[in-house]
Amino acid sequence: MAEFNCCHCFKSVSRDTPIVVCDGCSLNIHCRCLKISENEIAFISQSRSPNIKLFCNRCNVTITAISEIKKLVNDIKSSFDERLSKLESLIINNNTSQAINREEIIAESVDRSARACNVIMYNVKPVANKQDVDVVNDVLEVIDPSLVIGPENVFRVGKTVGDKPRLLKLQFKTQQMARLCLKKKTSLLQHPQFAHITISDDKTPGQLKHLNNLRDELKRRLDVGEKDLTIKYVNHYPNLIIMGDFNFPCIDWSAKNTTGQTIIEKQFSELLLENNLSQIVTEPTRFRSQQRPSLLDLVILSDVNLVSSLNVSNPVGTSDHSKIEIELQIMIYSEPNARIKTTSIVDYTRIDESLLTYDWNGLDSLNAEEQWKHFKSILQTCITTNSRLFTNRLRKDKPWINHHMLDKIKYKAKLWKKFKRKPTEDNFSAYKRFSNQLKSDLQIARCNYENSILNKPKLFYSHVRKFISSRVSVPLVRNASGLLCSDHTETANTLADSFAATYNLNINNNIPSFMPTSTFSGLSYINFTPDLVKSQLCAIKLNTAPGPDQIPPKLLRTCAASLSGPLAKMMTKSFLQGTLPYEWLQATITPLYKSGDKLDPANYRPVSLTSTCCKIMEKVIVKELLTYMRKNNLIPEHQHGFLPGRSVVTNLLSCTNLWTKMLDTNQPVDIIFLDFSKAFDKVPHNLLLAKLESYGVTGNLLDWIRAFLSNRNYCVKVCGKFSYSKPVLSGVPQGSVLGPILFLLYTADLLFSLDSYSAYADDIKLFANPLVTDLQDQLNLIFQWSEKWQIPLNIAKCCVLQCGHNNPKYLYHINGTLLSVKTSTKDLGVIVNDKLGWSEQCLASVGRARKMFYLLKHVFPNPSVSFISKVYITYIRPHLEFAIPVWRPYLLKDIDLLERTQHLVTRWTHCLRQVSYEQRLEILKIPDLRARENRADAIQIFRLTHGLFPGVTCNFLQIQNHDRLRGHSYKLKKEPFKTTVRKNYLTNRAFDIWNGLPDNVVAAVTVSSFKNQYDTLQ
Repeated sequence: MAEFNCCHCFKSVSRDTPIVVCDGCSLNIHCRCLKISENEIAFISQSRSPNIKLFCNRCNVTITAISEIKKLVNDIKSSFDERLSKLESLIINNNTSQAINREEIIAESVDRSARACNVIMYNVKPVANKQDVDVVNDVLEVIDPSLVIGPENVFRVGKTVGDKPRLLKLQFKTQQMARLCLKKKTSLLQHPQFAHITISDDKTPGQLKHLNNLRDELKRRLDVGEKDLTIKYVNHYPNLIIMGDFNFPCIDWSAKNTTGQTIIEKQFSELLLENNLSQIVTEPTRFRSQQRPSLLDLVILSDVNLVSSLNVSNPVGTSDHSKIEIELQIMIYSEPNARIKTTSIVDYTRIDESLLTYDWNGLDSLNAEEQWKHFKSILQTCITTNSRLFTNRLRKDKPWINHHMLDKIKYKAKLWKKFKRKPTEDNFSAYKRFSNQLKSDLQIARCNYENSILNKPKLFYSHVRKFISSRVSVPLVRNASGLLCSDHTETANTLADSFAATYNLNINNNIPSFMPTSTFSGLSYINFTPDLVKSQLCAIKLNTAPGPDQIPPKLLRTCAASLSGPLAKMMTKSFLQGTLPYEWLQATITPLYKSGDKLDPANYRPVSLTSTCCKIMEKVIVKELLTYMRKNNLIPEHQHGFLPGRSVVTNLLSCTNLWTKMLDTNQPVDIIFLDFSKAFDKVPHNLLLAKLESYGVTGNLLDWIRAFLSNRNYCVKVCGKFSYSKPVLSGVPQGSVLGPILFLLYTADLLFSLDSYSAYADDIKLFANPLVTDLQDQLNLIFQWSEKWQIPLNIAKCCVLQCGHNNPKYLYHINGTLLSVKTSTKDLGVIVNDKLGWSEQCLASVGRARKMFYLLKHVFPNPSVSFISKVYITYIRPHLEFAIPVWRPYLLKDIDLLERTQHLVTRWTHCLRQVSYEQRLEILKIPDLRARENRADAIQIFRLTHGLFPGVTCNFLQIQNHDRLRGHSYKLKKEPFKTTVRKNYLTNRAFDIWNGLPDNVVAAVTVSSFKNQYDTLQ
């Protein structure tokens, strides 16, 4: 075998001797002369970069030192081994069961690098007389004009499936061009020709397999009913919007029931409920020939107020899915980093002492306006001289983050900076330990703060309201031109104009003839004594907001003894002169959103704030006026609105009592629900005054009411900005005390003329057996009255329920317009159906309660037991118990539905989940819902038997008046029944509970004492 000389030792070596060849002169060098093993030389040959050269000493080029070569070899080997070991450990830690194959890992990495310049284009159909590359370049020009590709780099890939075109693979020259194409691909969405085309990166078979495995795992976990697959989002950023094709056609989003849904669809509905998310699309979004339209595309929001309008329009391109357009209303307010707030602490005790010694005799010679100005100036002077101002710099921090916590937060940041400077394991461990401890400390601090405010209602309610209230209050609505208002002042003016449009501008000065059915004793004078005024001052709620006069209600209540005398003088002067101070006739209106488009000012209703002193005078007048109305039988028997002792519950109980009795005797019943359009705002002042005079309200009282209704003004307040003042042209003043009573007097003659009805203010129900009574005559009478007295009916909102299996199903109309017949409708907040069952109402109540619970759970993840109990009683349970004596469930599924909600709340925190339901109730100090329902029934019967529902008691109960009976003297008489709805009516279902109570409990004098004594028995 031929031999060569080594250029290092100059000895001859054979070809099979391990050598290194010089890249400069091609001479040979012994590996032993270089002190490099044969394996190292082989590794260098396989893995070295082309930029690394080996040169001998004789070459006239730069020679790489042998020591550097050896160092490079060792670095390459150690780096490669380290990366592989890390990858192996990562795969093992992720519980991968597949064997680790280094060749596959390297091949996957190489494949991804090779595809980095590729993109995949979908939905590109072949065009006649046009090559694919031309179509692709047209699309790329829309994305970015700099993107151009040749025909040799455009390929059709994949199989043809149905009428879908094969995919297009584009091979760009550089990765930068591929990234640019992917980055700007969204520009195609606005293009009318290419909106249907989508673009993605070129995924390797391994990536596609991984995505398919994830989908399969998600489907498997959903199929087995796994409960932990919930949507999580950061509480600090709750404006969440999720849109897409969810393919859940069986969910009925309008009815919100789960009938006919698959397991996955039920779990999805539960998922939205648990995360306080709302779905707002209500009409079908997918249409195909010979198939029923379905609602597949959803818009899911964390706050429904984020979207002002939603429109489902024609599909894009050849898609069978409709396009959904939503208009967002996200208002961004710029806040300074530090806010300054000036607060004052008023010494009301010192003010009371100074007012007690003040001589108010100077008021006698002044008129009503002058008296008010003098009275107000004295109060303002007292407030100024007996208050201290404090200027506080408010932080954006939570109240529980004190200076000690701030120091800890700063120290955590310091530890993080230290770790970034020196990323050692010890520094990271120290940071993690302190971070975990700080998280625990913050939770404890927040829990302690929330416990400290449980007995401070103002702080507690403001704290909870801050987290659960909507972030969008009143948006910038559209003005009369259809354009969005530019600021809050213009919004306030637009809303003021909208509220003014509801007034009755076509008032007929010809007063219709009105003849009361009887003569009245008459009421013309009211005596405003200091004692009467003081009793009303002492009843003022301390936390109410001041009216336009800015006099604090707390001042009026605290200084009731010293202010009752001058206020009585002022009220007497106002009453005798028939005039009111200017500020008593002003109102500040806060707009409250109802429903519909939030940018439409017509979808807001006004909430008025008036003078507190004027309300005190109104309360004295109302007290005398109600006494006069009862004495002269001016209160309709079945009117339940704004009257002492009557409420929504008494209205619904009296109605369901009659309806269930009729069904129990196999009688059909038709129920017609009537709605008047803006009834309180439409009342003409001249017609109202004429009716009052006919009812015997005359003299000074009538003159004062005339002044009370005249020359009133209001302004709208939006985000601290006020509109210009607008006059009140008609209607009874909303937000006042006297206004609702005047409305009842105005509509009393209508109700007296009806046969079978029930009313709550302007909400009237007609009902009767259609085989016996013609309700159409009653409808005609109501329409004639509405035209005569200028209170129009909103016929579109009037409807009919037809109950009973033998109902003849008559049609009813108002002025030629047929009334819609419904199977269920909401009446005073309770859903009533034509079977008089309450399953729909149970679903609605549970939905509202659980929605509130999940919202509270998100914002209060780790509350204390005391906080849970307070929040549940205040914010969640009222949804489950509103008017519960009316619709108390009797089906097991409905009973379980309500009780499960309380089960859910009692498992709020981890510590409560470890004990039984009964123990949780004992810890939280709340009874189960069935016990609460029994208690509510007993309270209602106590009120009925003790005459606390004036005028309605006789319609409900039959008392056993026998001295020989055991037990108390208010025992109910057993009533026979045939139907389930009558069996589960209040008096029948509570028969045993009420009759079994001890005599000392039912003989209680007040409702409060009855509640206390009843609770001691449990």
